[in-house]
Amino acid sequence: MGSTLLFLTYAVFATIAYTLFVCIGRVYFHAFAHVPGPILAKLTNAYSAYHAAKGDTHVMIQRLHEQYGPVVRYGPDRILFNSRKSMEEIYGRHENLFKGRAYDAMRVQPLPSVFNAASNELHSRRRKIISQGFSEQAMRASESKILRHVGNYCDVLFEPSNGKDWGEARETTQWSAFFAIDLIADLTVGRSTAMLTSPDNRVYNPARKANFVRMGLAIQWPEAFCSGMVNPIKVGEVLFPKIAKLGKEWHMLLGSWIASRLTELRSEKATGESDMITAIAQYRDPDSGEGLSDGELTAEMTTLLIAGSGTITTGMTSLLWYLSRYPDEYQKAVQEVRSIFKKPQDIGMNSRLSRCTYLKACLQEAMRVSPAPTAPLYREAGPGGASVCGIYVPEGYEVATSIYALHHNEAHHPDSFRFDPSRWLQDNEKVAATKAAWAPFSVGDRNCVGMTLATNEVLITMVTILWHGDFRIADDAKLASIGAGSSRLGPGRQREKEFQLYDTFGASTDGPYLQFKRRETI
Repeated sequence: MGSTLLFLTYAVFATIAYTLFVCIGRVYFHAFAHVPGPILAKLTNAYSAYHAAKGDTHVMIQRLHEQYGPVVRYGPDRILFNSRKSMEEIYGRHENLFKGRAYDAMRVQPLPSVFNAASNELHSRRRKIISQGFSEQAMRASESKILRHVGNYCDVLFEPSNGKDWGEARETTQWSAFFAIDLIADLTVGRSTAMLTSPDNRVYNPARKANFVRMGLAIQWPEAFCSGMVNPIKVGEVLFPKIAKLGKEWHMLLGSWIASRLTELRSEKATGESDMITAIAQYRDPDSGEGLSDGELTAEMTTLLIAGSGTITTGMTSLLWYLSRYPDEYQKAVQEVRSIFKKPQDIGMNSRLSRCTYLKACLQEAMRVSPAPTAPLYREAGPGGASVCGIYVPEGYEVATSIYALHHNEAHHPDSFRFDPSRWLQDNEKVAATKAAWAPFSVGDRNCVGMTLATNEVLITMVTILWHGDFRIADDAKLASIGAGSSRLGPGRQREKEFQLYDTFGASTDGPYLQFKRRETI
């Protein structure tokens, strides 16, 4: 008994001594010891995971840059930069920065996709193949599907408006999410999910949302979501069992959709209907003659289903929010749409859509003020380390630029929290400077492969809404305030006109609650 007690005493003291040794080393003798930041962030990635769990990662990083300056330490082996130059160096042209363990932690599929591939060479090869689903020909072929789903979405928003009275308030985040899933599932794997029109099909919506939460936690605390010699169990799944379980269920569901479509494509029942998986599955590399395996196709389609739905939802709800809060800008957008499109049959991916310069400026500005990516997109230094903005980053250490912080850097975007579409309608030099510090789809070779399609989808949807009718803030004050900033929400969330984002890797939102009314005479 005495020897056991003595052993436990030594073990406790050894653990305390080791912990103190590690903490002192990380604070005073680390390669990033000279970089300012919160003391807890220097000690453990659990600090950033805590803010991910709160949903305020982007807000916290913005405040830290205001407190500490353009370079902040946000983890034991992580630093964040906030400048146009850092964005270019990290994501644009650095040959020794890669997607590392943070992306492994987010991945549920056994094989990597174009999104989380660590090797830039693998990414380049995969992107060449995936791009077949986003070619001009493919986008033209998808136009009828897009218009059909946009029509379903507008029917839900305007129902039961009779052209004289305003309809009931609609919670547009929910409806936009259902619309986005219906649309992206049809475009990618020809799947009819009918979440907009069939309440029974919404039972898996909690799993969809949980998967985003899991991704947000995993990228901030990767060691808790990866098992190995040091961590024999995934601590993150122990701490967040429900989120982990639902996230896996969402991946299993998406996998079943993809498997079903692949089986159909290879059977005698295959139809000539166009979707992304068909175009991508048929492609063969001109040099090797190889295409993607079923496992690789599953990984890629899963990524497109997850990323596509999130981007469209945030883009749509942000644009609805800001146009409803800025009446002058709203009226300009309405006038532009109704002067360019004389009848609903004119709406589509055509020259008329490209003439909607003001509406496009509104969308660019909405994505600047409230960008979909709320988590930092980390890059890991390879062998020999890397240099970013004059700071040496040792091998295995990570760097990032927060898109939200960059978009609210006053040096690049004066009065950055004001929704001001005119930023995008100035002379070419000023617009170029604004765009150089604008990255809702990231930048460089690993930016979002579907950004053109996503932009066109949101523009076509808003054109359709504004052509058929109008919308306004809900007349119920309580509903109208949902999604708005308030001092009650804490530091960084006090701006009433800013659409509030909550970090779940991509952005999660509530509201806006809007009322819709069809035009009386068309």
